[in-house]
Amino acid sequence: NNNNNNHDNDNNKNSNSFVNNNDDNNSISVIETEYEFEKLVLIQEISRLEKLLAEKTEQTEQQSKSLYAANRRIESLRQLAESAKAESSQMKEQLIATRVEYEQILSQRDSLAKNIKSAEKTEFLLGISSQDILSETKRLGEQLKKTELELSQAKHDREQLAKELGATRDYFNGNKTWKDERRGFRPFSKLLNSSTIKKSSIPTGFSLFQVSPQAHSAAQTALEVLWVKEILPKWEERKNSKDVKALWYRGIPSAIRGRVWSLSLKNPFHITEDLYIILAETSKHFVRDVSNATIQAYGEQDTVNLIVSDIGRTFPSMKLFGKGFPLHDSLIKVLCAFVMYRPDLGYIQGMSYLAAFLLIFMDDFSAFVCFVSLINSPSFHLLYHIDESKVKLIFEVFDILFKETLPELYDHFKKVNISSEMYLLDWFLTLYSRALPTETAARVWDLYMLYGDVVLFRVAFAILKELFPNPQNFGFDDILITLRNVYDKIESESLFTTISSIELNSSQITKLLQKYIDDQS
Repeated sequence: NNNNNNHDNDNNKNSNSFVNNNDDNNSISVIETEYEFEKLVLIQEISRLEKLLAEKTEQTEQQSKSLYAANRRIESLRQLAESAKAESSQMKEQLIATRVEYEQILSQRDSLAKNIKSAEKTEFLLGISSQDILSETKRLGEQLKKTELELSQAKHDREQLAKELGATRDYFNGNKTWKDERRGFRPFSKLLNSSTIKKSSIPTGFSLFQVSPQAHSAAQTALEVLWVKEILPKWEERKNSKDVKALWYRGIPSAIRGRVWSLSLKNPFHITEDLYIILAETSKHFVRDVSNATIQAYGEQDTVNLIVSDIGRTFPSMKLFGKGFPLHDSLIKVLCAFVMYRPDLGYIQGMSYLAAFLLIFMDDFSAFVCFVSLINSPSFHLLYHIDESKVKLIFEVFDILFKETLPELYDHFKKVNISSEMYLLDWFLTLYSRALPTETAARVWDLYMLYGDVVLFRVAFAILKELFPNPQNFGFDDILITLRNVYDKIESESLFTTISSIELNSSQITKLLQKYIDDQS
């Protein structure tokens, strides 16, 4: 029995050992499987990271190429700018050299004339043979003749330059064609001949009907020089001359337009820059949250809170006056300062267009001074008081002149029930800056600075005449649609030709306005 028991015990031990061996093998197999899975995951992750690294590397290379190209472009533009600057300096040097050469020729002519007289005197005093004197006189005479020919050629060159500049003046002022190139040439030529402008200021190859951008720029510069050197320094003396008015009528160069407007409007109220700054600072005490501001009242200092909400609608396509654009803060400053300056008026819709248009051509202080002068001119004074009876005076005077100037169109408007109130107020309040393209409107402003309030009426009649050459072809709806789309339907050159044909002067308007004012009082 003991032997049997020992044998059973041995069998049990062997059985347990086999089971333990199987468990160990299963554990090893599980571990190996998990290892292989983790290895596969790691391989996939490494592959993904390698692809991502390749993409990033490619993007970095592309960005490097773009940066390199941009740097090359910047360097190219810098070189072009330096080249243009050098060319400008060279043209200025040529202008000075030509002036010196011209003066030398004049000096040589005077010197030769003196030499002839001196030779004659020497023959008389010293008894020099007449043959020698004749020979010397002949030589000097030939030199004098040559000098006269050079002077004649120089004069011809100056006249040719004047013709070319006269023919291109409309191009500089925004017109689309080369018509009417001879009109207004004579007064321009006179000013040019009395100025220091030389032909050397115009590039070689400048022609009448094929003008390169470089020639445009050079001739525009010459025209600006004419204003800056010959007109502006003698403003009080020359501003009313026929020559200057002829140039003025055809448009002031944009670069000096602000200066001419400021000189024209002057500063009748003696506004100083210190006062302007104080007014602008004072206005900040009246500004509240404008996010929900609406047009509710006029004529109080609180109307500064209407300005910000109105500026977003002022020349939106220009990208100049909206929030974040260059002239946004300047426009707010000018209008807020005006509200403090004229609290009896406050801010009124339409003012933002006048102030904004001034800021296009001048700094904010000059724009403020001109804006104050504009608002206090007779017609704008009536319009911006928003007094129905005073505004009605403008419409009544306009209708009287409309009937006299364009009787057929006036009768047709009456027939289809179109009144001047439907279109005129917006034109007048903004001085056509909203109704017309910018350059065309700027030339209208030029005329306003030259002739005053009469331009408001003359331009209105010219626009109506241009828009409705055959009134009977337009019904009520057609007329309203046309009047709302003046911007796209008016051609600049034709408009100014029509303006010049409108026979209307300031005295007519002044007398009519005064008559109505007297009748009401």
